[in-house]
Amino acid sequence: MKGLLLLSSGIDSPVAGNLMIDKGVEVIALHLRAHDDEKENQKVTDLAKKIGVKSLFFADHRKAHEAYAMKCNPRFACIFCKRIMLRI
Repeated sequence: MKGLLLLSSGIDSPVAGNLMIDKGVEVIALHLRAHDDEKENQKVTDLAKKIGVKSLFFADHRKAHEAYAMKCNPRFACIFCKRIMLRI
């Protein structure tokens, strides 16, 4: 069985990925970049290796992030961000 992990540089998504892998799921990870930060990209790559992710992909969603940050109520920023992630 395969599963998709939306992998961030925080603690929650790597823990979720590790739990998936422990249950026998082949994890494919996707990291969505909100800004160009090589240090964060390396951290995500290291986390993916550490938990045993089979494949790691990066996608840039800066334009979408900037658009909803400028045009939308900041109260709903997390909702729009999640929606964009799921669409990608």
